[in-house]
Amino acid sequence: MLTVARTTFRDIEKEAAGCDITLPIEDYLDMIGALGAEHCRVFAARIDGQVVAWSIVTVEGSYAVHYYAAMRDTAMRIHATDRLLYAECCMLGSQGITDYDLMGIGSDFAPSLKGLNAFKTKFTETITPVAPTRDVPLKKIFYKTLQAVQGVRRAFRQ
Repeated sequence: MLTVARTTFRDIEKEAAGCDITLPIEDYLDMIGALGAEHCRVFAARIDGQVVAWSIVTVEGSYAVHYYAAMRDTAMRIHATDRLLYAECCMLGSQGITDYDLMGIGSDFAPSLKGLNAFKTKFTETITPVAPTRDVPLKKIFYKTLQAVQGVRRAFRQ
């Protein structure tokens, strides 16, 4: 089953470049595995049994975050992602979730996310400005070591 999931993620990931932010499949799977079922949900929209859109949602208490998502081009024309988001809200609501954050949209600070604006702004009248995050390493040697390890991981993936 994991093989099927990997293939599905990869196929959609290749088409998901409405904004160029897809990650290696292992990053998604690592996140899902690390958070587990208590703090992570994976949703999928299917047409004739074929996955056309997916999303990864993180959960903490009554708060959920639409963390990653991707879709095939064909899903856009039939609003599959809108339907998937509606289903997510219904399912999460039944699990006690009262707040759902769709996360960032594009701006001059993050122009690579502008492709998400049309989708995300149709669900709210208010856009909440949020200051961008910054890494402030408290343990500088540990932080530099972590960066080096990540660089090695990326090199092996290529």
